[in-house]
Amino acid sequence: MKDRDASMKLIEEILSKTNLNLAYKKVVSNKGAEGIDGVSVSELKEYIKCYIGISIRSKSSFNRTIK
Repeated sequence: MKDRDASMKLIEEILSKTNLNLAYKKVVSNKGAEGIDGVSVSELKEYIKCYIGISIRSKSSFNRTIK
């Protein structure tokens, strides 16, 4: 249980608004290329807001990765 709590704390830290904003700004400033997921830099902000936080916080993708 302790490991799971530590994992969830880390996920929350990764998904914090501050961390995601910093990552977004870094990708934009580096003129990052489209990733394997097909999301372009111009679509990244909305992608982060709509998909990443919701899917991981709801544990839908997190649970699939663990199983």
